Amino acid sequence: MMRVGRGTRPAGGANWAWPTTRGRRGGGSSVPPPRRALSSVKGAAAAEIIRAGIARHVGARFTAALDGPGAGRRAELGLALIAGTWLMRRIIGTPALQNADTDQLTDQLTRMLTAIVEPPVS
Repeated sequence: MMRVGRGTRPAGGANWAWPTTRGRRGGGSSVPPPRRALSSVKGAAAAEIIRAGIARHVGARFTAALDGPGAGRRAELGLALIAGTWLMRRIIGTPALQNADTDQLTDQLTRMLTAIVEPPVS
């Protein structure tokens, strides 16, 4: 059965809710599902589902929007930057990213993403 548990962010701060699983006897885990998935033995199956979804959807659109050689690689690097930032800020809760000013973070990420997606100079 799925329930919503309360926990604190790893870096402290306000409480936030996340789903937890509880068995009939009250067992289960209060660890957030994304964190459980990252360390799961079944992670390979989950990774394949995510990989296929990225390839069909956002990855394909991102790649198609880029010009020049290595568009696929540059698109995946861009997605890695976005996903990695989200993971560290929202799931892992690293203090520097979690407490960052959103406008400043957006500016820095925009500059980084621009450098990644620009076609290489020949």
